[in-house]
Amino acid sequence: DITLRKEAELALSESERKFRSLTETLAAFVVLIQDNKIAYVNPAAQTILGYPPDHFLNMAFDEPFHPLDREVIRKRQSERNEGFEGLNRYDARLKHADGGYRWIDFSTYLTEFDGKPSVLVTGFDVTERKEAEEALCLSEQRWREMYTQTPVMVMGVNEDGRISEVSDHWCRTLGYERDDFLGKNG
Repeated sequence: DITLRKEAELALSESERKFRSLTETLAAFVVLIQDNKIAYVNPAAQTILGYPPDHFLNMAFDEPFHPLDREVIRKRQSERNEGFEGLNRYDARLKHADGGYRWIDFSTYLTEFDGKPSVLVTGFDVTERKEAEEALCLSEQRWREMYTQTPVMVMGVNEDGRISEVSDHWCRTLGYERDDFLGKNG
């Protein structure tokens, strides 16, 4: 029946229009993967990665990823191709037009688009958060090394008045292990 076919075509056209109007205005990175190739990228890709969206079209899905992230990305895609949802939220690095990489917080969803199995991927740039986390870890490591390796007896006390840290020199001088002091009243 021609009427049913026309109604189906209109419904499909309306669904695609809604999808595009939604994804074209999002600040999030949106990618559609079909047959392990990038089939759609929204305009936010340019804001986040510096490339126009058509730069990615027909590219292998794992090509823009950092070389150290590719194997994990391939494994997840293979699992999805086999119908296993697996981990659908993760962080990975994508190449930026400036030659560097941006950390992206990805979410993936198995779906169907134009009658073909697809993976819908959304992502937010979390590079600043990752850099802050790394800086904090380095700072804590430097502080701990300085604190524990100082050649004087140093003791830290928390707000409850309990010992929270002692230097290695403290332990050697008094002849005890660090754990013998931690948590005791200072």
